[in-house]
Amino acid sequence: MLMANVRSALVSALVLAGASATQAGIVYLEIGDAGGTFATAQSAFTPVSQSLDAISGTLTTGDVDYFRFLYTGAGGLTIAEGPYVNTPFPGNTFPAFELYSGTGVDLGGFTGIGPSGFISYANATATLSYFGLISGNEYVLAIDGAGQANPPNPLYVGNYSIQLSGGAATLVPQPLPEPASLALAGLALAGVWVARRQR
Repeated sequence: MLMANVRSALVSALVLAGASATQAGIVYLEIGDAGGTFATAQSAFTPVSQSLDAISGTLTTGDVDYFRFLYTGAGGLTIAEGPYVNTPFPGNTFPAFELYSGTGVDLGGFTGIGPSGFISYANATATLSYFGLISGNEYVLAIDGAGQANPPNPLYVGNYSIQLSGGAATLVPQPLPEPASLALAGLALAGVWVARRQR
């Protein structure tokens, strides 16, 4: 009986510990070459919405990657990258980032201090905090090899990982209507058309 009670207490403790543990976010990996324009931004899709901790990919010469994600936070979003080893900093070259609203409004980033945040550079890392973002809205992150190039250094080419904290999440694809639903809708429209013709 004592062993059964100990076993029951141990199982309860494990269940409680598992329930209170916070779920770690995911790292979204670029698929192929991410969209080269705002309009063709690659959406960070997962089957169910998950916390998004980072976006990783590769820049080639002249490449710009765009990623669409969901903001679910309440205070602000912090985007950081680095450290990169090709120092001394800031005389090095590293990928740059720019944040846009889902409708294309530039919120700032590597082009300078945007209206929403404050950019800082320390220890070969660039960090920018954005305030006033609207929870539940989509945002687009652009990553560019040219943005942080400090002459006479070359453009950044290679792998990157942009860290997101404060409420970034993946998007969930909208389900496509089933063929039977589409056929039923078509039949209903045809019925409306026939009814109007008979009047």
